[in-house]
Parts: sequence; structure tokens; C-alpha cells
Amino acid sequence: MIHDRIKKYCTVVLCICFLCYSASAKNTDTIKVGFTGSSIFLYEEYGSYYGFAYEYLIEIAKYTGWKYEFVKASKNECIEGLVSGAIDIFPGLQKTDKTEESALFPSRNVGSWPLMLYSHPDSTSFTQFNDFSQMNNLIIGIPDNDENHAILLKRCMDAGSSPVLKEYSNPMSLKQALLKKETDLIFYNSIHFDPDLHCIASFSPQDYFIAVSKKVPGLIPELNDALEEIQTKDPYYNADLHRKYYSSLSSAVHELSIDEKELIRADPYVKVTISSAYPPIDAADSIHGSSILMSILDLISDKTGLQFTYIIAANNTASATNLTEGRAQIIAALFNDFEWADARNIYLTNPVLPINLYEIYNKKIKTDNKTKLYALTKEYFDSGITPQTGNILVLPTMYECLKGVEKGKIDKTYANIYALLYHSQQNGFTNLTYDDTSAVIRELCLGVSKNADRRILSILNKGINLISAEELQQVIYNNTILFNKKPSLKSFIQNSTIEFALFIVLFISILTAVIFLIILNHIRQQKNLALEKANNAKSEFLSRMSHEIRTPLTAIIGLNEMALEKKGAPEVITSYLEKIDISSRHLLQLINDILDMSKISEGKMYLRKAAFSLSGLLKALYVVYHPVAEKSNILLSIQKPADLPDTYIGDELRIKEILINLVSNAIKYNKTEGVVTLAVEQIPPGDKKQNITLRFTVSDTGIGIHKKTLDRIFEPFERDELADIKQIKGSGLGLSLSRKMLELMGSTIQVTSVPGLGSTFWFDLDLFPCNDEILKPQNYGEKLCSLEGRRLIIAEDNDMNAEIIEEIIKNMRPSEYVRVVNGKECVTLFEQSPAGYYDTIIMDIRMPVMDGYKATKYIRSLNRADAKKVHIVALSANAYIEDVELSIEAGMNSHCSKPIDKQELQIALMAGG
Repeated sequence: MIHDRIKKYCTVVLCICFLCYSASAKNTDTIKVGFTGSSIFLYEEYGSYYGFAYEYLIEIAKYTGWKYEFVKASKNECIEGLVSGAIDIFPGLQKTDKTEESALFPSRNVGSWPLMLYSHPDSTSFTQFNDFSQMNNLIIGIPDNDENHAILLKRCMDAGSSPVLKEYSNPMSLKQALLKKETDLIFYNSIHFDPDLHCIASFSPQDYFIAVSKKVPGLIPELNDALEEIQTKDPYYNADLHRKYYSSLSSAVHELSIDEKELIRADPYVKVTISSAYPPIDAADSIHGSSILMSILDLISDKTGLQFTYIIAANNTASATNLTEGRAQIIAALFNDFEWADARNIYLTNPVLPINLYEIYNKKIKTDNKTKLYALTKEYFDSGITPQTGNILVLPTMYECLKGVEKGKIDKTYANIYALLYHSQQNGFTNLTYDDTSAVIRELCLGVSKNADRRILSILNKGINLISAEELQQVIYNNTILFNKKPSLKSFIQNSTIEFALFIVLFISILTAVIFLIILNHIRQQKNLALEKANNAKSEFLSRMSHEIRTPLTAIIGLNEMALEKKGAPEVITSYLEKIDISSRHLLQLINDILDMSKISEGKMYLRKAAFSLSGLLKALYVVYHPVAEKSNILLSIQKPADLPDTYIGDELRIKEILINLVSNAIKYNKTEGVVTLAVEQIPPGDKKQNITLRFTVSDTGIGIHKKTLDRIFEPFERDELADIKQIKGSGLGLSLSRKMLELMGSTIQVTSVPGLGSTFWFDLDLFPCNDEILKPQNYGEKLCSLEGRRLIIAEDNDMNAEIIEEIIKNMRPSEYVRVVNGKECVTLFEQSPAGYYDTIIMDIRMPVMDGYKATKYIRSLNRADAKKVHIVALSANAYIEDVELSIEAGMNSHCSKPIDKQELQIALMAGG
């Protein structure tokens, strides 16, 4: 009896299951396909069907055996047919919350296309691509029942505008409404791209699927299997079909605007900060030298002319810091999270790379479908990718996440398919696989700092829109499959066991022989690296301080010169002005010498050869140090034979610096009522008959130096204990630097000393005498210093410096001079003037908006006769050889340093007459 009841129950259950299956199953002989008839996605003409979706359906039928019956209806009717069961499938439907209520969707899409915003072909109102701030109160036509208008409205609202949306039944009526100017703009999918219209904005690509009626759920597994087989057999099937039907989409973006072309012409280089945490998508590794994003940026560069230089960061956080602190203008790459980007003062470009993230697990480890430990990178965790079960472990890199899963220490992680392929090949992660039903769909964008030039964002978007699907697929192929065709270490070991064993033996032998040398070399390199970093930091600091101090000195020296030239001042005021002039010029020389001393320590010192006055050098020393000595009740005496020649060729600054060190030390370490004597005399020159050998001697009656200290007094930071007893402050560098400078001049410094009685320092120099007239350019005549008949542009942003330049220029009587405050104004003034109108430009180097180098390069590039001939004189607070070379390379004719030397500037200006 019991057995009979069991049999009855089993029979009932089987019947119910059969009826349920029958209700859900579908006779695969005929599949009813809905299509609108007005979309090139799928259309019919004279009884024949074709288009992107049609070819896709035929390819699917090869794996499913389906036969199709096409049902023509409106989009709304097709969706209603899916709900009622009158239509089985509808190709080309987006997956949204609303459409998921009406239909089922397979795991794979059949294509992704961006949305476009078009203006009338005659419109000139929209000069900036993707500028949604211009759309307030404009009428925008959209397809009826469109799933995407919310995206449009959000972008407009974020930009502070509120358009009016008007629905139309199909793309053709949309275009006609625009051409008749019933609407200001129209918005629809790029599948309908029309080159006759003007594309002014684009949006993220939207995925399109073959939707399936919920009345026939049994079609979904068949459809999934078919789509998977198509992609496995030919990974580029979608791209090839896309190219066949939509190749014209690459021309959807209009050419660069005049402003954008000007930006690229003036300075095409922008800095990109890029993380190295997610190969092969982000920064290149040491093996391949490229990455997907770098290759995409190369394509953008080819299409726009914008050039990219890279700052490699350890992760996205460090990369974002580079952007916010102004070290870069572009960050690559970010998920298309506009809210996140806006909070960090970043604009997002159009998507550059669609990317699906999958759950990655170890295929050799059995699980109970309950994930206990989940690993995520910080970037993925911050972007909201969080599993529903298990504990989360945040790790610094994708490599560590995948390694944990490979070793069985972590249950699952999330990764993109490119990273999985890369690490599986490069790091031997052979046990990893992914769940294709777990895909989290994301898109990567480039980010542009809101502090950067807005034209950069527009240029990037236009370059991105010009990248075809084929080019993108090739980039992915080149940076994934092509790279991984290279033989890995694992395959080499498997295929060449004996050779690998011999290689290991040889390697260990060599390694054992040189290991000690490697350790020593590493220690030496670390010390050198630390020293190099310290030297670089010191050099950068000294250079910046030199520039900042020289700038106000320009005004002090220049205005003081102007005051000295004014007649009628009381004698005491004139005396003060002369002392200010000498002291300020001495301060300038000290600043130069500080940098020179730094260069000595780095082995980069060079000697200047120029005419100088020996009496002028000694007078300057006396003016500066006589008050110092007098304050300490010390007599400073300078002795020079009357018949000694006065003018020589040599390095005046170095000689003066050496004498400054010796005289200041002699005063500092002297006694009250002591004496300091600086004597210059001629001695027999030896073999160098054409030169004069001068001996410079500095003696004092001070505390003296111990004999045991004399041997090391010229070493850095060495001081005599007598100086320490008196608590005399000093760096201990002066004598060391003086000796090094003299060694560069082919001499040396010597010393004798008696503790308690004083010290004597001396050195000999071979100098070439020259005519005194070489130091008197003011005697060249009035004609030489005239600018009559010439017109000048003065490009200088500092008002006091400009006042000094104008005072010098006025006395040279030019026909006209005009002052501008930056390189951009200088370029505009020159470009808009008649050819040959301006013949001379005084160009400051550091200016806002556009510096002197860029302004000069731009002028030299102009297609007009006077652009190559106009005489350009550089003005800069940087006065070293490398600075002069930079000015000449930029196209300037000469380089004058600040503080401005009147005679130097006059000579430079007259050279262009």
C-alpha cells in the first residue's frame, strides 16, 4: 500500500515537472524576432533582412539551430511583445532596471556604442566639446521612451544648465527636426551617426543585448552558450562586425578648434601621472616597456598632436596626489565615477577602456560556495566593489591579491581579465580562473585637473572619440596576447630541463664568485645615492634662493644707478649712494659665489676670463671691510705699487672671493688695535714671459694658528682650537673653498703662523695684462648708444624692473617702445603688428601666462618675414652658462642677466641695429 502511494506521488511530481518544462520550453524551429524597421541595427528592404544584429543572429543560429520569423513593430510594441510572449527575442535593447522588468538578458552583450549630441551643421555656438554649461533652456530632441535621457540631464545639471527635452518617434524624424530648427540639439545613439551633422558631445558607451521574453526562459542558456562559443572561436568577432557596419563612427568628432590648435602649437607637452599597480593596463613594467593606457595615449597623441610625458606612481593614491599638488595635469586611469572625481577637483574624459571585473578563485581548491576571505585592492574597495559574504582583506596591489588566491590563503578576489592573463603568464599563477557570471562592469576614463587648461580636456575627448574599435582591440592584443606569446620561464624549464640545470649551475658559480663584490658595490651605491640626493637638494635650494634674492637686487642696483645719475644731490647723499652701489654689487657677487662654491664641491666649477681693474677690486674690498675693521679698532691697510699695471684678464669674482675669505678671517681672528695688511706685488713670472705674476699677501697680528693645525686648516669644517677658545663663529669652509678655487687657477695657497703673534697667507697668480680702454665702453660715443628709428617691445612683469629698463631705453631715444606684462601679450602684439614694425624685443624669461622661452619659440615659428629677423634680448635673474644656452636655443639673440647692467643691455640692444 505504501509503495503504491509513493508511486502515485512520484507520478504526480513528474507530471508537474513535465508541464512546467513544457511551458518554459520553446520550439526552436521558429524564434520570433522583434525589430523596429527604422534602425540600421536591424532592418529590412524588399523582403531581405540585414544589418549588424541580423548577421549576429545568423551566427548564433549556427550554434543553436534557431530559425527566425521577423515581427516588425515599434520599439514599445516590441517590448510589449516580449512581455506578452508574442515576441521571443528583441536585439538591441539596453539593460536597465525598467527593461529587466520586461525581459531576460544574457551574460554577454553584442556591442557597446556611445551616445552623441548633435547641433545644426551651420551652428557656430558650440566651440567647446562636451561643454554642457551652454545648454540652459535649449530644446533637445530625444527618441521616445529613451532609456538614456537621464544621463543627458545629469551631465547638464552638473554643469548648471537645464534643457527642455522633446520626444520624437525615430532617428529620421529627429534629424529632420534639427534641420528644420525645431530643436537646438538632438540626442541619440552613435549607431545613427550622420557626418552631415555637427557632433558637440559624447557620452559613455552603452551596452546592448539580445533581450529574451520571460515566457521562454529556456532560450537564455542556449543564447549564453552560443555567445560564449562565438567569442571563444573569434575574440574579435564583435570588432570586425562593428567595423563593417559602423566604420564611419570614428569621424564623429569635429576637428580641433583654433584655441586647441594654438595650445598644442605653443606647448604640446602635458604630464600624465599613472599608477604602476595594475599591469598591463596602467604603467609599463620593466619587461614590456608599454601598457594598454600608454598605447591609448599614443593613439591620442597621433590623432591630436598632444604629447605626453609620464610620472610613474606606486598606486592610484600617490598618482592622485601628483595631480592635486600640480606635478601633473592628467591622471590615468579612473573609474567613471563623476561624483568621486568632482570631489577631488577632477574632470573625467569620455571612457577610454571598457573593463569587466570578475571573481577570481583557485580552480584546484574545493569550496562550499561560502567565501570566507575576500581580498581587494584599495582602489577597488574604495570604488564600491564589495562582496556580499565573507571578510574583506585590503591589499596594496593586484599581484598580492592574486598571489594569495593562487597559494590558497585567500578564497577569492576581483580582477580584470587583462590582469589575470598578465599575472598568470608572468608570475606562473596557473591555478586561477574566473566566474564569468560575476562580472562587475566598469569603464576607465582619464582625469584632468580642474586647475589645468580646459582645452586639454576637450582635446583628449576628441582624440578618444577618434579611436576606432579596431584600434582599441589591437592595443589590447599588443599588450596582452602578443606579450604573452614570449616564452615564459616555466615553459623553458619544462621543455629544456638539462639546459636549465646547466644554466643554474653556471649561474650559481658566477654568483658565488662575485657576491662579495656586489655587496660592497651596493653599499657604495647607497652612499653615492644619498650624497647625490643631498647635493641635488642643496643645488636646487641655492638656485632658487639666488633667483629670489637677485630679483629685488635688480631694483636696488637699478634705482640706485638712476639716483646717482640725477644731478644736484648733496655730496653726503651722493657718498651714501656710491657706498650702496658698491655694497649691493658686492652682495650680488657673493650670491653668485655661493652657487659657485656649490659647483666646486660637485666638480662643476668653471673659470671666467674677462677684463677687470685691480684697483677697482681692491677699492671694493676696502669699502666693505674698512668699517668692519674700524668697528673692532683694527687698522686695515691695502698696499699696491704705483707702477703696477691695473687692468688684467682673469676671473675677478674668484680672486675677490679668495681675498674676502682671507681678509674677513684676518679681522675676525685679530686682537684689539691689531693690523690687517693686504699687499699686492709683482714677482718674476718664471717661464711665462707674456704674463705678469702677482703675489697677494694677507697678514695680521691676531691670535695665530697652532703648528699641528696648519696641516689640516684647509680641510672642510676644520678650525683651530684657539678660535674655539675665543668662541669665534665660522663655518670652517672658507679656506677649503679658497684653496680649491686657486687649484683651478693653477696656483695654491700657503700660510705661516705663530700663536699669539699672527698669521700670513699668500698665493701667486699668473695674469695677462690688457689695455685700460677695454673697461670704458661709455667712451664708444653717443652714436653707439642710440636707438633712433627703432621700435621696441618690453616684455617684463615686474613694475620696478620695467621702470629701470624704460629709463635706460629713454636715454637711447627710440622711435617707440611698448611694455607688456607677459609672453602672451608680447606674442599677440607682435603678431598683430605690420611686418617689420617692431625690430627689437626685450624679453624677460620668467613671466606669467607664457614665459619668455615659449614666447620666443612662438614668434620664431610665425610665417612672416620679420619673425626670424626681429632682435630678441633675454633678461633673466639666472646668469649661468646653462641659462645663456637655454636662451640661445629658444631663439634669442643675446642674454643679459639681472640685476640689469646698463652698459651690458646697451651693447646687447645695439648688436641688433
